[in-house]
Amino acid sequence: MANRNWIDRWRVVVLSASGGLFSSAVYLMVYRVDEYLADLRYREELAREAANPSGFFVCRFDLTNPLWWVNASVWNIVLFLIAGILVHRYLRKRVSSVFFLWLWIGFSVILAWGITVLLGVVLDGYWIKGQFPLERIIGGFVYTSNQITGLKFVAVMLASSVVYGTLMQVAARLYDGKRVQ
Repeated sequence: MANRNWIDRWRVVVLSASGGLFSSAVYLMVYRVDEYLADLRYREELAREAANPSGFFVCRFDLTNPLWWVNASVWNIVLFLIAGILVHRYLRKRVSSVFFLWLWIGFSVILAWGITVLLGVVLDGYWIKGQFPLERIIGGFVYTSNQITGLKFVAVMLASSVVYGTLMQVAARLYDGKRVQ
């Protein structure tokens, strides 16, 4: 009996980690396509500037960490592990569908990412200025570029949770012996 509980816990851990890896991969593919399209727009802008020699040359520097996605993917997997364990622990008997269970996990991860970003902005404000960064938090909600980035993230995470939840629902039906004909 106790051995069965450990098997169930490890199953939840493996499925949650693979869910986090899947959503990270989907988000990184969408991000790469978005960056590619932005690079095409930038090159088009440079070509227009080259055609107009009276303008000035704009130089673009990448000051951010080029390997940001490694940290984000590891943190996403950790968040999926924590959310998967908590949701399976407290909602498994209340939610009858495996699909809705994984959708709850996806919502929990999106909420955890929001708390992570908010906590990062607050801690960064305290370390740099020594005060609460209210204007940066409000600016995050007001500026259109921040809204677009946030909505893209939420949409991709929800879509990957829906796809992963659907795959888990189909797999659960196949393993329960309820084959669809």
